[in-house]
Amino acid sequence: HWRALLPKIEVCPQVFVRHGDYRHEMESLSLAGKLLLYQGHLNAAQARFTRCHERGLQLPAGAYRAFGPFGLAEVGLCLGTIPLAELERVADLGSDWITQMENMDNAYSLRRLGLLVRLAWLAGDAPRARETVMAGVAAAARFERCGFWAHEGYAGIGEGLLQLRRHELEAGGSLPPLDRAWATYRKALEGHVRRFPPASAMRDRLLGQAMLERGHVATSRKHLERAIRCAESRGMRVELARCCDAMAPLQSAANWNDRARSVWAEVRRG
Repeated sequence: HWRALLPKIEVCPQVFVRHGDYRHEMESLSLAGKLLLYQGHLNAAQARFTRCHERGLQLPAGAYRAFGPFGLAEVGLCLGTIPLAELERVADLGSDWITQMENMDNAYSLRRLGLLVRLAWLAGDAPRARETVMAGVAAAARFERCGFWAHEGYAGIGEGLLQLRRHELEAGGSLPPLDRAWATYRKALEGHVRRFPPASAMRDRLLGQAMLERGHVATSRKHLERAIRCAESRGMRVELARCCDAMAPLQSAANWNDRARSVWAEVRRG
């Protein structure tokens, strides 16, 4: 039911302002950005998170000042054109605001850790990635409930854990601890999917990638095909691009690479 949702969200901030409820004004601005991100309208999402960030600085200090910076970092990673230093700057800014206000809810804890995992791998810092991945898995296991906005956090932690396993395999490291971490993470991920059904596309993408790395090609293909169908049916355009990237090693790589490039180009235009 997302198609008609954005106009309804975007009238909320002015209502909250009239009541002096700035916290929920900021949540409405952030929610609009997240919805656009999930739907793959990246430039529009970036504009909403920029507005959210700027508005937060006009208001009395509060944890809501982290909403804009975290959103800008997540969108920036998807755009693929923002320098690493700028991504790290806004991620650090969001982390500082949340910790200063001592108001890091479960979802933002996971969102922050998933973001830091992605940035560590982008920087090629395997030790930092390992530390943050394992912290993310432990946090995901500890939280019985958290908001749907943890979505990109779960994604970043899962992707980072799979990348860490590949890194350890190439380096001749020990895999059993990482496989145990994967089992722990997968259980937590299922809880996220129950709370936020569109996350099933991300869940099946990660399961497909995990199966492929273990040599279970047929099972991997089934998971990835299901992930693609789910992403298409639910309008998760960024997730669809990631699924196409994941499918490329399995089937006609040229075709899936072309489709991934096409979807990424589409979402980066919008």
